Amino acid sequence: IRRCSNYLKGNWQMVSGGLEEGETAIQGALRELHEETGLTPQHMYSGDFIETFYEIRKNKLWHIPVFVAFVANDAQVILSPHEHDAYKWLSYEVMLQTLDFRSQRDALTAIHKYSVLQKPNEFLKVY
Repeated sequence: IRRCSNYLKGNWQMVSGGLEEGETAIQGALRELHEETGLTPQHMYSGDFIETFYEIRKNKLWHIPVFVAFVANDAQVILSPHEHDAYKWLSYEVMLQTLDFRSQRDALTAIHKYSVLQKPNEFLKVY
């Protein structure tokens, strides 16, 4: 999805977001997926990967758990217009070239290796 808000405007990214008060990471991931894309996964797994990055504008170091959501092939994306203005379904190779941040590319590579090229580990299933 491509950001259209002032923060990182024009940046292509995977679904992301923060947690609301009292929310678990899994609950937050499901909520953000639905809020930003209108999608509900058929299955979701822990990506068994922590994305780490430094946010310059807040002088803050983030450690974000990565989740892998599987949706129906015919699922319809409905973007949150105040946050995102476009989406694309891309191959791994094209997405790798599209992402601006190394931590996102590292997360994508882990997802591709452990949840696409092979069946995700059932111990990591969260939904």
